[in-house]
Formats: sequence, structure tokens, C-alpha cells
Amino acid sequence: MTRRAPASLVAAAPIVLSLVLSACTSAGSSTPVSDTTARSTPPPAHVVAAPCPSSVAGAAEVSGGLPDVTLACLDPGTGPSTVRLAGLRGRPLVLNIWGSRCGPCRSEMPLLAAAARTGGARVRFLGVDAEDDDASARSFAAATGVPYNSVVDPEGTTKATLRWAGLPVTVFYAPDGREVGRHIGQIKDRTQLDALVRTYLGVDLG
Repeated sequence: MTRRAPASLVAAAPIVLSLVLSACTSAGSSTPVSDTTARSTPPPAHVVAAPCPSSVAGAAEVSGGLPDVTLACLDPGTGPSTVRLAGLRGRPLVLNIWGSRCGPCRSEMPLLAAAARTGGARVRFLGVDAEDDDASARSFAAATGVPYNSVVDPEGTTKATLRWAGLPVTVFYAPDGREVGRHIGQIKDRTQLDALVRTYLGVDLG
């Protein structure tokens, strides 16, 4: 003969089942992350104050100088969307080759940014963002407050033409496009940077 369970046990069964299911859910899964939380914040529309520099039309490549390479601008803004390096003329140039994932690059960038602010019209600063992605580079430039622009070389194709192997590298060019000096590795402080600009470009940043 089949015996019936006591009424009290029958009444408690739904509660026990609910507790068991709740425990399984908490142990076996986590709360899903919403799309809004998982999605990273996009970088600002414009991340630098200055547009990319304009190249001098028809300027010939100088032997031992800026290569005849055209690269896209990191933040075109109202300026040109590409820059032909061999056409940069008229002012001494500090060309810094960097990447947002490079620790030494990140450490020296504030020094270059500050020097660019004091350099004014006497010295032009331009970055080459190498082996990087635009989103990371733009976010880093915005966070650092870099006042000058960069061109982008995501595949590192300028290794041969700009003669670099690792990052960072800072190259100094005379107003006619000739290379007059370079510094391989991180620039440690503002004193060192000012000395390099004075030695290679003859400009006292003050």
C-alpha cells in the first residue's frame, strides 16, 4: 500500500526546490556583464590641438634626410589627412617614433609634449605612431595632452626608411629635411631633451 507524505513536507517542497536551484545558479554562473559595461569608452573625436603639418608640394627627397614616404594622420581634424615626410620643410623638426604599448615611449611623451609647447614656432614636433592601433594611440594622446600630431605606421613599414628597430627613437632634422642627429631609446628628462635640441638643431627651448 502506498503511503502519503505528511502534509507539512508537501507544503515545504516548493521552498526547498527554490533554494536548491538558487544555490546552483550562484555557484555555476556569474551575473552577465551588460553591453554598456563591456564596451570600452571611445576616444574623443579630436585628441590633439594642432593639425598635421602640410608638406611642401614638389619638394624633392634630400639624400640622408626625410624619406619619401606618405603616411596617414592620426587625427586629421581640419588639417591634411596624410603627410609626405620628404616634403616637410622650413623649420627644424623633432620626429619621435613611438607606440602606445611601449613603456619608455609613454614615460618620455610628457617631456616631448612640454617641449613642444615651449618650442612654439621655432621647432616643429611630429610623432610617428608605429606598430600600434588607432584607438589605443588616440586614447593615449588625449590622456597625455600632446599638443602636436602624429602620422601612423601600423605595420612598421618605416623601419627601413627611418632606420629604426625598437621604440622609442627620436630623430632631428634641419629645416631643409636633412637628418642631423638621432637618439635611440627613452629620453630620461627635460634637461636631456633640451640638450639634444640645442646640440642638433641649434635651438634653445628655454
